[in-house]
Amino acid sequence: MLNLTTLEGLVYTKLNDATGEYYPDASGALNEAQRLFVLLSLCLEKTVTFSLNGGVWAYNLLGAIPDFLLCRRIFNSLGKQLRPATIAELQSLNSSWQTTPGTPMRYVMRGLDFLALYPQPASADTLNIVYACCPVTMASGSDTPQIRGSSQYALVNHASYVLRNPEGGQEMAKFKGYFDEFLAEAKRTGDLVRERNRDSGLETPAMPFELQRVK
Repeated sequence: MLNLTTLEGLVYTKLNDATGEYYPDASGALNEAQRLFVLLSLCLEKTVTFSLNGGVWAYNLLGAIPDFLLCRRIFNSLGKQLRPATIAELQSLNSSWQTTPGTPMRYVMRGLDFLALYPQPASADTLNIVYACCPVTMASGSDTPQIRGSSQYALVNHASYVLRNPEGGQEMAKFKGYFDEFLAEAKRTGDLVRERNRDSGLETPAMPFELQRVK
């Protein structure tokens, strides 16, 4: 397991800048790399109990879940998984869907964190939300990445590319291969995450609803 100090040293070595004199923001580039890696692979997940108010159909999740990145699965208080839907689907199903009481069975995600429920509980209730989360920022030299150990060197590749990128031209081109290696590792990790979820019955072979491209 590599810590932030070790990762910074590896970046400086790759950039041939032993003291970090010319590239002082290695830690910022490494944190950016981890955020992008997690976004591409969805390799970090959490489960949170989310409180519902009676008769309320719409929520913004970031206020209650500050590290929220993307919704993976939602379960109502009875333990039943909610089915994803669109606003148009709910409207065609029930024109009064925003004021229909009951245990939530369908949900809509729009934008970054907008959540709509159908039907809505008549009184206070809860949901269990499984979501892909953002990694914690590495600030101290002893902090370690949250991604798996075998993928951590990919952060060095991305950070080195980002720091050399402003120089443009041949210098940027020399480091393009490191960025490609970073993307390849993120894809491998994402494939493992999806395979694990499929084997556990948590995902169908198709992409999750929230990740499907609208045609």
